[in-house]
Amino acid sequence: MHPALWISKTGLDAQQRDIAVTSNNLANASTIGFKKSRAIFEDLLYQNINQPGGQSTQETELPSGLMLGAGTRVVATQKNFSQGNLITTENSLDLMVSGKGFFEILMPDGSISYTRNGQFTLDRDGQIVTPGAGHPLQPAINIPDDALSVTVSQDGEVAVTMPGQAGNQV
Repeated sequence: MHPALWISKTGLDAQQRDIAVTSNNLANASTIGFKKSRAIFEDLLYQNINQPGGQSTQETELPSGLMLGAGTRVVATQKNFSQGNLITTENSLDLMVSGKGFFEILMPDGSISYTRNGQFTLDRDGQIVTPGAGHPLQPAINIPDDALSVTVSQDGEVAVTMPGQAGNQV
């Protein structure tokens, strides 16, 4: 293949991957806790035809060189962890991390995973878990069955209101 066509092909491949990253961002635009990505590009190696400062004759030097690029490629995708929009819901277990940070989730194998998806529910034992898979929030928080309401302060303290009492910390 002619070198100029190969260089153009690398650009097309890189743009196709960039479009795939953008498409994934659009497909997940309404996914709670999703953080968009962006493609990171880099130049491929250059061929030095004439070295800058090299001699063109015995008495003269080249003021600038001739370097031919070999194209580009996507080398990574980078997550954008900027703060998302605040959406108010009626569920007292819908939480958000303001600023930097993640919720810790205990996985079935005992490892810890992290998420910014703050849509939580209660399992049958009253433990706060992720919806769908039901992985427990860490540290574990259990809400009594007869709790009237649950509130979470800005610094993460969880309190419940029990029948006949003011708020109690869990």
